[in-house]
Amino acid sequence: MIMEDAETGEQLYVDTHDKKFRERFHSAMQQREDVLKQSFKRAGVDALSLSTEDDMVRAIVRFSQQRQQLRRMH
Repeated sequence: MIMEDAETGEQLYVDTHDKKFRERFHSAMQQREDVLKQSFKRAGVDALSLSTEDDMVRAIVRFSQQRQQLRRMH
């Protein structure tokens, strides 16, 4: 697979069949997610994780409703 940096245009060939690459990528992704979650938590910001498989409108409405319910409880 060829991946391209949207900012620099640099292209990189990635062998997605390489198990060690997939493990490193997964680890790096997990670390990034953890850092983001902690940053949002410290800032008092709610985060919404979305998938391309989700219906975006429904997911955002559900997230908004959950936040409203939590506010009512406090």
